[in-house]
Amino acid sequence: KHVDGSESKSFQLWLETRNGGTTGANNDLVAVTGSATPATGVGIRIDRASDGAQLALNKLNDTPVTFDITGEQTDVNLQAYYVSTVESSAITAGERFRRRYHRLSLILTLCFYPPYGG
Repeated sequence: KHVDGSESKSFQLWLETRNGGTTGANNDLVAVTGSATPATGVGIRIDRASDGAQLALNKLNDTPVTFDITGEQTDVNLQAYYVSTVESSAITAGERFRRRYHRLSLILTLCFYPPYGG
């Protein structure tokens, strides 16, 4: 039984950015950071791939975004993409963008609410 009283076999994801590295109007995008000069004017949005539901950062979603437990193994399919936070003319590429590789650094914690029978 979940803390909200429901009894589904599901879980939520807690996505935590390093050092609170968020951006966007509601701090709902991962900030682009790194040891080199970071890009400005963009953030990274992370969604559940099946329906595009955005995942909250550094907290659980106010309206739960759950993943059903379908067996001994469950695939969690997420999609991440860049979102501009300013007008396109104000975006700067940053060093990592110039190198054509990107690294998304998140701590992923699975929040299970036991017990799950059978």
